[in-house]
Amino acid sequence: LKSSTRFAGGGRRSPPSLGPWRAMLATAARLRQCALALALLVAAAGPAVAGAGKGDGKGRPRTPEKGGQDKKKGPVVFDSHSSDAQAQLDEFKNSLKDGADPITMHGGKELACSACHMVADRLKQKVSRKVKGKTKAKKTAAFMANIGAACARDAYPKQVAVATKDDKEVYVDFQAIMDGGNGVVDIKKMAPELGEGLVNTCKYLLLGHLQDGLLKKVLAVKDPREMDYRRWLCGPRAANFCE
Repeated sequence: LKSSTRFAGGGRRSPPSLGPWRAMLATAARLRQCALALALLVAAAGPAVAGAGKGDGKGRPRTPEKGGQDKKKGPVVFDSHSSDAQAQLDEFKNSLKDGADPITMHGGKELACSACHMVADRLKQKVSRKVKGKTKAKKTAAFMANIGAACARDAYPKQVAVATKDDKEVYVDFQAIMDGGNGVVDIKKMAPELGEGLVNTCKYLLLGHLQDGLLKKVLAVKDPREMDYRRWLCGPRAANFCE
């Protein structure tokens, strides 16, 4: 027997069809599935999606502060041909006496050679160990990003002194002398400006006109850590501070 419903007036009608309701329920189920899939995607993406579009509160995307460094970009490099590099070199030259050169600033070639040796040692310690990579581009970026560290004031002894060692005048670490680490020397002078003189000499040698040649030399060797920086930088082929 077919089911039927009695209505007023004595007539009988068949129950309404469930077809449209089934279609609506199926559509709702599909929508729930799509919403669940979208929620899973957002959860998997995490902050990358959740933070997308955030800005300064005014609809504008965030940008690095003036003078700041964008973390997504590579390290800030020092370009010896830039206006900043030229300004530093000009400042160093202006600090010299009229007609003086770096050798004269140190009072002679012996101390100039000693200063250059200190710079070469910092170059090896602070830069050559960081020059890594399979391509010249990566090695160049590492070189340029770390070259400034060799000229930082804290890279040199806090107390620099002039001493006589093996009948030659040299710059020494006064504290190391007190600790007995530099052999037998005769201290002749100690002053704060001696340390600044080493920093200025470093800027002259590494941030000036010798930088391009030095970079080419570093890129040409298999392992920059094995390079003799004292011989190349301070000898006749480059600064000519030493014999």
